[in-house]
Amino acid sequence: MGQIALQKAEAPQVKQFAQQVVTDHTQANNELIHIATALKIELPAETDKKHQGELDRLKSLSGAAFGSFYMRSQVQDHQKAIAAFEKQANGSDPSLKAFAQKHLPALRQHLQMTDAAAPKN
Repeated sequence: MGQIALQKAEAPQVKQFAQQVVTDHTQANNELIHIATALKIELPAETDKKHQGELDRLKSLSGAAFGSFYMRSQVQDHQKAIAAFEKQANGSDPSLKAFAQKHLPALRQHLQMTDAAAPKN
């Protein structure tokens, strides 16, 4: 979604938010791939149907509707991610626990950024 927002968002604050999310999540995803490989956990190769539907809808939007939908989805996605990371941060696997603890501050920062980046109508 962030890559799409970098291309389609009109509001500079939405583009700035998208760039920060892309940068942070790319780094986190690369780390997670290494952890999953070490733990012999197979990560999904494709986007699930729910998220693919959101991507398809996002691609079909433009202008203010694009910015509003993107930012609303980011609030929801980051709230869910924070809950999952908080759970894992208290888990038993040391590598996943450390990963979650390391990346929770960035997720919380992203959620705070959504308010400032949300297009004002």
